[in-house]
Amino acid sequence: MEETVAGQFTGEIRAAAAAAYGVSDTQLSLLGDFESYVFGYEKHGRPCVLRITHPSHRTADQIEAELDWVRHLTAHGVRLARPVPSPAGSWTTTVGTGEGTFHVCSFERVPGTHPTAEEWTPELFRRWGAFLGATHRLTREYRRSPGIVRRLRWDENPYWLRGRDWIPEEAEATRRRWDELAAARRALPETPETFGICHTDLHPSNFHVHAGEIHAFDTDDCCHHWFLEDLSSVLFYGRRHVGSDPDVDAFARTAWPEVWRGYRSEFDLPREWLDRLELFMPWRRLTLFALVHMKFPHDGEVVQNWRRAGREAIDPGRPVFGVGLRTLVAGI
Repeated sequence: MEETVAGQFTGEIRAAAAAAYGVSDTQLSLLGDFESYVFGYEKHGRPCVLRITHPSHRTADQIEAELDWVRHLTAHGVRLARPVPSPAGSWTTTVGTGEGTFHVCSFERVPGTHPTAEEWTPELFRRWGAFLGATHRLTREYRRSPGIVRRLRWDENPYWLRGRDWIPEEAEATRRRWDELAAARRALPETPETFGICHTDLHPSNFHVHAGEIHAFDTDDCCHHWFLEDLSSVLFYGRRHVGSDPDVDAFARTAWPEVWRGYRSEFDLPREWLDRLELFMPWRRLTLFALVHMKFPHDGEVVQNWRRAGREAIDPGRPVFGVGLRTLVAGI
């Protein structure tokens, strides 16, 4: 968590957030604090999650927009963490003191665990693809509830708006690469068949496997985006679990057809868009490179190693995959 936000997150804020959902702060167990403070708790025998977010990250209206979209998906069978209203019937609650203000919401905790090594199978990749396909299909049918604002677009996300400034000035080539990819994105068409609200962050740390099915959570980064963004996340994060960088082409040949097979069973993305995946993959690396500079401003060996690897990876002449992803799924 950024130092300015951490300094405002007092014990009083934590206690007020817990009380808003009818529990004591002693019942909260910290699960994460990267973008928001996330705590686990149990109420009436039901495992839940409490998310406490600073307004600099998300406004209350934007959190309401996120939860409205999630409620639409879960109402139609998507296995996604369901929002939990407060005892007062609110989906979001704002708590604050003289030190600062935070927005609070809650979700059911999904069953299962993160996929084990034994579960990294073709079937998992098919289900991963099918999960995303189902969300994209249902997103096309989604209409906002009364009083709900439009969820932000990719180019309204703070990571986009401020990301370039987080890249050190000495990394001039990286900043130029940011500008090149940004211009290429702005030129892409937006149609209902290719563009809508996406999870954008469905990596293996944001889903569990239970009874063979994927149960996802952490929709905080959802936004209006090209559907390819979600597919690129499978390729970007999935390969880290099925081999090292020298094996990326082998990963693409074995896993990508399964992802696409599952995806196509739920949603019919125009196939020609697959040729643009190489535009989305480096953007994800570039965003993470900028983000680590914002989140970890103080130098350390781990951060320095991450920065070095990230800088080397952002090379316009180096494609992520040496094989054509569209070609690999030509018969599917």
